[in-house]
Amino acid sequence: MNTVEITEEATEWGETVRRELKEVILVLSSSRGGSSVFTEYLRHSNALLHMRGEINPWLSKCGLSYPNSGTGSDALGEEELLGKSEALWTWLGSEIGNMSTTSQAWNQFPNQLHRRLQLQWPEKSLDTDTINTAVKTVLGRWPSFKSQIGLCPERFHLALIRQLQNMGLTHIRPHWYDIADDSLFEWGWDPSQLGEIPSLIEEPPLVLITPWKRPSIKDLRSKPLVIKTPSNAYRIPFLRAFFSNQKLRIIHLKREPAAAINGLYDGWRYPRGFHAHRIPSCQPKTCEEHGPQPVSGYWKYDLPPGWKEVEKNLLVEICAFQWLSSHKHILKSDTGDGKPLGIWFENLLGPNSRNEINRLLNWLDIDADEHLRHKVLEDLPPIMATQRPRRSRWFSRAALIQPQLERNEIQDVWRQLKHG
Repeated sequence: MNTVEITEEATEWGETVRRELKEVILVLSSSRGGSSVFTEYLRHSNALLHMRGEINPWLSKCGLSYPNSGTGSDALGEEELLGKSEALWTWLGSEIGNMSTTSQAWNQFPNQLHRRLQLQWPEKSLDTDTINTAVKTVLGRWPSFKSQIGLCPERFHLALIRQLQNMGLTHIRPHWYDIADDSLFEWGWDPSQLGEIPSLIEEPPLVLITPWKRPSIKDLRSKPLVIKTPSNAYRIPFLRAFFSNQKLRIIHLKREPAAAINGLYDGWRYPRGFHAHRIPSCQPKTCEEHGPQPVSGYWKYDLPPGWKEVEKNLLVEICAFQWLSSHKHILKSDTGDGKPLGIWFENLLGPNSRNEINRLLNWLDIDADEHLRHKVLEDLPPIMATQRPRRSRWFSRAALIQPQLERNEIQDVWRQLKHG
């Protein structure tokens, strides 16, 4: 299996980031808690730094994901950091920045793309010259991508993957990216013809890559880095130790259990993504005869401590367990410098979202960013989702989900979230 190499320059830059970065904001939530679209909203601010995707692939590169971590789940404690800090800063340092369409960013883009493609498709070696040629060919045919890639990253990737396949890299398949079925059809691919699930260094749907600029030292000192990954609910002690040189603040993104459980249920049955771990014994059962069924042998989304006790349960029970576990861990953890900002995802949607957005921006202290202040989450396309978020979508599955909502432990955590 091919690997992405650590260079001396990357290690030096990782140490610079560790030394100069002043603040980190963790977005903690359950899976299907709205964190993807919430973080995509924050990406529209130039006052924040971001990663291209989630932290999980880089933890995996450092041997800090299941099963190599030795914790038996997605949980990580301070002791797991021993001997891993430098490598993890190297990987994260290469990820931190902002989207850019400057000439300099485009010049660096083929190398960045090569690095990410090698991470996403590690089974075969990818040549940098091949990637560079493919990018030049696509931009030569569709020059508008240079100015519009931030608006249509999936169209760029569809064109790029078509070109890469024409150049013999047929193992790179668009089906496993965050690309809508309609777009696959438009470009001549059948969404049902998936092929093999890719290597799980990066969990599908795979990230769509755009040109990216490295932060300056001034940026590191003045702009908070936003990190969102639902599995981080089980890693708070680890992350506090890792970011010991930074001020650490937390946004606790909450979502009503019915909506989150329903979203998890959809995702477990969604054939094109969210495969987090290969676990042969995992065979969740549904109560529905029709529609897609979960793929046996794969655990989807976060892997909480105690998952083995439920892996053969009904799927809806596994989904409820995931919502419950993540919020229980967040509520009981030492969550950083100051009280976490609690935000309900439901309050960020609809006509009353402005007040909640203003509260968020005031807490972030980036209220000068008027572009972000006047944007709402409903403007955004679905991100890492099976369907666009909307209120009460779970009603169609109410008979299945309602018994889970009535469980005492679900009710107890829900009350804590509402009064916290």
